[in-house]
Amino acid sequence: MLCLLVALAGPAHALETEVVAGPPVPTTLQRRASSSGGKRGKGGKGGKGGKGGRGGKGGKQPEQWDASWWVKPQAGVDIVGTGANTGTVVGMGATAGVSALYNNGQWPRWGGTSRVSGMYSVGSNSTTGLDARLGAFVGPHWKSLELEAGPDLFWNRLTTPGFVLDPTFGVDVPVTARAYHGAFSAYAGVAPTWLSNPDRRVDWSEVTTPGLGHEFSYFGGIGLVADGVALSVGYTHRTTVAGAQQGFNISADIGSIFRGGT
Repeated sequence: MLCLLVALAGPAHALETEVVAGPPVPTTLQRRASSSGGKRGKGGKGGKGGKGGRGGKGGKQPEQWDASWWVKPQAGVDIVGTGANTGTVVGMGATAGVSALYNNGQWPRWGGTSRVSGMYSVGSNSTTGLDARLGAFVGPHWKSLELEAGPDLFWNRLTTPGFVLDPTFGVDVPVTARAYHGAFSAYAGVAPTWLSNPDRRVDWSEVTTPGLGHEFSYFGGIGLVADGVALSVGYTHRTTVAGAQQGFNISADIGSIFRGGT
């Protein structure tokens, strides 16, 4: 499955979920703390922190939460199936979320992202899909490394010329590591899945790929931030009851239509 996904808006470093019935490509904190540990209070170096600098002597940064929120549309194209049973899928949807980082003046700092998203897809050869998600991801953040994990509740279905994934509720639990170096980033992770529909559950004794839960995914990718635009290329492998589903995705993140923060 080849996925081309263009996020029409969104804060930097945000990545999207698959268009139809795919594993969650990891989200991450949009507002990273500066390496200096935050702004200095008005008291100046060596003096008592003035207004806005209650941290005491030396202008020490007070402990605080740094948060941002966004709402943005999503659009994408998927090619699913193989051979004569290949179908093309066009998806439209939206996502909204909030990110927060607890700035205590030292590393690591704890932060994460919560978001809701929905995507409806329709395509050739009677291919249709629907995916709705509510997830929260949290973990320690260092200057150049982030680790996050958390539940991603979803309901989805997918019908293609070659196979059908019946409707089900479920939860992905992605565990993601992301590294940064200048404008470049890379991420990798795994995501076991548990499903309410027994017909969607993988029998691991019948497959050669190791896994945990009722489905299992691993994913990775690289990213670049240039002129305020975050670009990323990623790969996802998901073991389902219909077999291995593979996806290559490209995302562009160019700013939210609604956005705010503290």
